Amino acid sequence: MAEHPSFQSPFLPPGEPVPGKTHRADGWAYIDPPTRFSPEDWDGLMGLIGEGNVVVLAATTGTLRDGRPYVRGQLLISPDGIRNIEARRARPEPAPV
Repeated sequence: MAEHPSFQSPFLPPGEPVPGKTHRADGWAYIDPPTRFSPEDWDGLMGLIGEGNVVVLAATTGTLRDGRPYVRGQLLISPDGIRNIEARRARPEPAPV
C-alpha cells in the first residue's frame, strides 16, 4: 500500500512495503516481537538494536495479573539493527547460575 503523497512522517524513513512480505525494498523489516517485555528489557532491546535503527510503530503498556508492568510493540528495524540482533544471537550471554 503506497503512502498518500501528503503524508510525510518525520519518524519513518521513506520506503515502500513489499506486497505480501514483512520487509521493505530498502531492507527495513517489520517485526512484531512474540512476547511482552519488562520496561527494562524493552529499553535493553532498543539499545541493542541501536538508536536510529528502529522506529516503534505501535506500543502497548500494561500490567500483568501479578502486578508487573509490561511493554509490547510493533517495530520497523533497519538492516543495521537486524545485524545488531544477529550479532547478539551469535554470541549469547551465559545463563545466570
